[in-house]
Amino acid sequence: MKCDFEIAPIALYCPHSRSGSIHAKVHSVPDNLYEQVRDSLLGRITGGEFKAGDKLPTEEQLCQEYGVSRITVRRAISELTAQMLVSPRRGIGTVVMNRATGRRVFRLSGFFGQGSGFRVKKIGSTTESASADVAKALRIGEGTLVQHQRYIALHKNEPFTLTDAYEAEAEPPPDRKRNGKSALPPSRRVARAEQELIPTLSDALSEKYLGYPAGRPMMEARRIVYASDGLPLHYLILRYHPERYRFSVDMLPTKGTAIFEARQD
Repeated sequence: MKCDFEIAPIALYCPHSRSGSIHAKVHSVPDNLYEQVRDSLLGRITGGEFKAGDKLPTEEQLCQEYGVSRITVRRAISELTAQMLVSPRRGIGTVVMNRATGRRVFRLSGFFGQGSGFRVKKIGSTTESASADVAKALRIGEGTLVQHQRYIALHKNEPFTLTDAYEAEAEPPPDRKRNGKSALPPSRRVARAEQELIPTLSDALSEKYLGYPAGRPMMEARRIVYASDGLPLHYLILRYHPERYRFSVDMLPTKGTAIFEARQD
């Protein structure tokens, strides 16, 4: 899969990579053992046997259950992890993520990097109580104090993206402060992110900062940035000016895939 788009203030650049889709059933038997284990676990997750927050059986249990080696199980788990369906956590096990649903999903894989030519301007910064959505994304209690910062990304002085960024209030211990600045411990540094694209209608903020009339269709992204320990660091809501963005996906067929989404009569 090849992605060629920018998301400011963080841009995504994609080399050739493979994308996974969620299927309720596997229609053809994979050639490799790890694919069989992967697809079996995928079916058990999307079928509801393992729900969001549940732990998968241990490696040893899966080896015994499927009659395969640890290497096979680890590769199957790594592919489910790459699709952001499960998350291995040290000292806990492999946990099912809240994105494992029966809906049809296309994965866009990419890398973080500053968008070339973009200028990011901070237009607001407050400390406020977390709403229900923000609290859920950051895994904190509703009403907990969070830092809320608002940015606008511009290219050639034209507004492209309006971003609301949320971070839970946390005072680092004294030994983590260097030269008056706080330094994140290794376990709290950015490891990856999950992002969902959602069609929505522009509002007064979009009209004010993006110059796009309220009430018109636009694209919104909700991004959760995770630390190395698997916990959320930031929650971002990004609104894209629809006349200045284009999202494209090159798709390759998987084994047994027809041209059409469903079989023709």
